[in-house]
Amino acid sequence: MEEALERRDAVLQAVGYAAERFLKTSSWEEAIADVLARLGAAAGVSRVYVFENRTDAHGDLLMDERIEWVTPGIATTMEDPENHRLPYLPRFAHYVEILGSGGVMTASLSDADPIDAGDLRSEGILSAASVPIFAGERWWGYIGFDDCLVEREWSQTELDALKAAAGILGAAIDRERAERAREEAEEQNRMLLEHVPAITYAETVDATAAPWVARTMYVNPQVRAILGYSPEEIVENPDLWHSLIHPDDIERVLSEDLRTSETGERFSVEYRVISRDGRVLWMHDEARIVENQETGHATWHGVMVDITARKETEAGLREAEEKYRTLVEQIPAVTYIDEVPDDDPTDLTPAYISPQIETLLGYSPREWIEDPDLWDKVVHPDDVAAANAGSRAAFQAGTPLSTEYRMTARDGRVVWVREEASLVRNEQGEPKFWQGVYIDITGLKRAEEELNNALVRERDASERLRMLDDMKNTFLQAVSHDLRTPLAAILGLAVTLERDDMQLDESDIRDLARRIASNSRKLDRMVADLLDLDRLARGIIEPKLRETDVGALVHHLVSETDMPG
Repeated sequence: MEEALERRDAVLQAVGYAAERFLKTSSWEEAIADVLARLGAAAGVSRVYVFENRTDAHGDLLMDERIEWVTPGIATTMEDPENHRLPYLPRFAHYVEILGSGGVMTASLSDADPIDAGDLRSEGILSAASVPIFAGERWWGYIGFDDCLVEREWSQTELDALKAAAGILGAAIDRERAERAREEAEEQNRMLLEHVPAITYAETVDATAAPWVARTMYVNPQVRAILGYSPEEIVENPDLWHSLIHPDDIERVLSEDLRTSETGERFSVEYRVISRDGRVLWMHDEARIVENQETGHATWHGVMVDITARKETEAGLREAEEKYRTLVEQIPAVTYIDEVPDDDPTDLTPAYISPQIETLLGYSPREWIEDPDLWDKVVHPDDVAAANAGSRAAFQAGTPLSTEYRMTARDGRVVWVREEASLVRNEQGEPKFWQGVYIDITGLKRAEEELNNALVRERDASERLRMLDDMKNTFLQAVSHDLRTPLAAILGLAVTLERDDMQLDESDIRDLARRIASNSRKLDRMVADLLDLDRLARGIIEPKLRETDVGALVHHLVSETDMPG
């Protein structure tokens, strides 16, 4: 259980790293190799791979391997993807049923069905886990984890952490898809403007009127396709356009129209309009005014582009980014970014820290950012030198940072943390910032201490039992002679009485009987003493100490001893 929890914590740490990496890149494929390497190492598996769902020319669903990481951490995309595009049906129908509905699949070589067991054996896999990847509401594919060394039992805590990793990847894929959709929408808008598939118009403005009066002189036919009104309706009804502007936007649009008409500045506003069929559309209205000095009139030349798709994409993108931020701020670790100054690469400046820092140490993110020396203040004095040395060594070697040390919270609590961080460089190889996490391992350290104490107690108890056993053996050897002596006397006297060839008078018989009785009582006392010693050893009774006349005791013992002759 402890090993599973450690793997879960490591995977969650890798999840935090993945969230940071995906937030900093425009394409999930740029970061996936590092993310898979970190996940594979954290989960302690031999191989991690990502399969994407595709369809062939017939519409059949295929699994396409996109990337694979194999210990010790080399990730390569497959050179011939066609060799890895396998149909789900009918052989892998259970993948579609389980993974497609959001379930997780696990398999071990010893208990897999014959088909899966054959696949596992052919690839040298002892245990495997497959977790679905959802991009938005769509089942995009799955991420697989293979262990070729150990046939493990996947605990629920481990699977939950792996699901979090798949969720991060799915969110990154969904964000990139939304971003591409937004970029495509912007490109489409540009093409629309270049090829005039947008509403273009011309308005004349009477500069002598107060306020200026604008009248539509021309609008192109695209107004019919976009809004459902003919150009003639717009031109012949001067008030129609204003009636189409969304009630929540009309005041803002008219105010900007009046301002730019008076100043001659460019008119550029985004607002909503209501089409003939009741749809609410977002329009980007861009226009410039050209004045005629002779007539005193001015003409607005403008273009209105339907940006509804872009607005919806932006809303989706904001939602996706909010999901990333929420994830970073909800994982059980503190994530941070420290900038590296050009003049001193070891003098770090906090740029971001997640809200979990307040739970961990009692300081708000704002306090942490505003006081660059706060880290030095909260690190335990006995650990400052080692922590700084570890950071410098990682920086100089260009390797990820992994270290453990103590911090002192605002309320005086001593908190053990494990810091994991990576140095991010620009294209020129210059260091830009550290990104990492603080993980609270106080409970783990406390458990380790308790375990060590328990081991010490166990060793002490074992030593005491050994000593007691030695004493017992010594005692048994010592008393064995004393036990045999009365037994031998009783046996000899009883044999004498039993013999038929001996004629004993009554006084001899009584003497033999008396001696038998005396030795029997002596034996009974010795057995009783042995039982009392056992009770003393087990703590059932307590010894009663009193002054003893040693001379009398010796005299009594001598009198009780059968002397020769």
